[in-house]
Amino acid sequence: MCISKLYIIENGSEKLLIPEVLYLYEKGGRYIAVDLERKEHILEGCRIRFIDFIKHKIVMEKAEV
Repeated sequence: MCISKLYIIENGSEKLLIPEVLYLYEKGGRYIAVDLERKEHILEGCRIRFIDFIKHKIVMEKAEV
């Protein structure tokens, strides 16, 4: 099973937000991350900065208005 870690960039550095993400999808202009316990985390006002498939790492940042 491939599980990723989701980080958000805050004050110029990466902060671990969700340690075990099963999947991530976009719905209605926001992202929804589902963790190992099947809990949904709603991420509004964010965008994907990059995904590292080797390290199983998703990095997001606040979207500029």
